[in-house]
Amino acid sequence: MNIITRIKSNFLNVLVYLWEIVEDFLFVKSELTTRLEKYTEDDWVKFFSPLEKNNILSFFSYENGEVKEAIKEIKYSRNKKILTSLAKFSADELSLYIEENIWSFRSDEVKNKKIIFVPIPSHKKRLYEKGFNQALDISNLLSKNFPLDSIVEKNILKKVKNTLHQTNLARKERLYNLTDSFSAKIPAEFLHSFFILVDDVTTTGSTLDEAKKILKQNGARHVLCFSLARSGE
Repeated sequence: MNIITRIKSNFLNVLVYLWEIVEDFLFVKSELTTRLEKYTEDDWVKFFSPLEKNNILSFFSYENGEVKEAIKEIKYSRNKKILTSLAKFSADELSLYIEENIWSFRSDEVKNKKIIFVPIPSHKKRLYEKGFNQALDISNLLSKNFPLDSIVEKNILKKVKNTLHQTNLARKERLYNLTDSFSAKIPAEFLHSFFILVDDVTTTGSTLDEAKKILKQNGARHVLCFSLARSGE
């Protein structure tokens, strides 16, 4: 690392540190949020309840109070402290799941293939309004802490239709709402990779299902749907 790069890196670290101090002063956090920010990856074990349902793997129940608060902080406040520890824990568990359940069954097909994290995208209008996409934040930290060879590709899947929020829609309305909402373009060198679609929380699974369908239609062979938490239990 040259001197200019080192100075820039140190300067950014100082800015982040100062912002955290200002943020703590200006925005009063709940006791629960403050406690969650102190969690290490080992603390998430007590909430770990992995479940694969409707071809979607999730690690936590959104009905748990601590998990719900953590997801809300990640989704609406972009709380990097909480996400960092949660992603470190989830990255290890996700790699174990793949090695035990994917490699063993399809070793000839996916062995030594690159793993590509694909975040569920936000429409450009919503991204402009919010300023960030929590699925991309999750994907970046999962990949950063992933023991297996992986990258994040945020441009493979696009949100081309500014859909209504899924939260208050019935299942039939959710499916109609998502119709033709995604497009995908997969580079030829990635077609035989192992894709992991990433979202923060899933209820009916319709968003991940639709995204997976589009990836498959555009040549992806291996797609795993993953969300940190599941709702509606």
